[in-house]
Amino acid sequence: EKRQIKRQEEMVELLSAPPGQVRFEDVNKKYAAQVIHDWKQRDGMEPGGDTRVLKLVDSIQTVTDENGKQELWLSTDGKFRIKWSLGNQVKHYLFDGKNFHAGETDLQPISLVEAKTCLPVAQAVSMLAAIHDVPLQPFGEVQIDGSDKAMDQNAYRMKVVDQDDDPFFLWIRMYDETGNPSPRQLKVSANMDSDDDGGVLFADWREKAGVWVPLQREFITGIAETSFLKLINQACDLIEDPDDGMFEPTPVAAETTPENEHQGPDKEQP
Repeated sequence: EKRQIKRQEEMVELLSAPPGQVRFEDVNKKYAAQVIHDWKQRDGMEPGGDTRVLKLVDSIQTVTDENGKQELWLSTDGKFRIKWSLGNQVKHYLFDGKNFHAGETDLQPISLVEAKTCLPVAQAVSMLAAIHDVPLQPFGEVQIDGSDKAMDQNAYRMKVVDQDDDPFFLWIRMYDETGNPSPRQLKVSANMDSDDDGGVLFADWREKAGVWVPLQREFITGIAETSFLKLINQACDLIEDPDDGMFEPTPVAAETTPENEHQGPDKEQP
């Protein structure tokens, strides 16, 4: 009981700090790691074993009725690849374990700031956290920034800080609507108010291929979390024996027509 009281007192101290100010850095990191651990334990994939890849296929719906498709590959070794088809444009995003890349045909390196402010990439890094041993590693070190709300739910606001002190935020709830422990990721954004570069909401969590997946994601802007794009999952599969070249930034064929939409970096055509 004394240990529980001490923990509650420490959390009150941490959460009462002004936004952007970290009190008791070592204690903060310890509790931040615990929050992430609790979330991963509920929603994540069993660690260890051979590299596996979770592949999602999502429909894209925008407020302007411009529709498209996303194909997303998330690897348990921390890499990912995105094929983003919207309108008549196809763009690819990739993280090879060290660097971020983007492009229509030739994938060129992009900066960490560009990656954090690119919503398809922010979505992928955040979802990757559930299946990778070191969650959010591409964006930096995790701290508790304060208490907040996201999607009308109480949540911890976590701050991920890189070596240049550029932040990235994620919101994790600890309890469901009935008050039962239920850690879950709700939102991510490159800024606290989601007003400059927008943010991503995660909803409709279902268990797929041994991991809990948000079957619906929304790109939003502002504190009001105004939605301007929705991703609705159409398929989710686990690739047990992924191709070695799947996450290499090699050139891809130009694609601008719906007929070519299903071509992409899978096991037969990395």
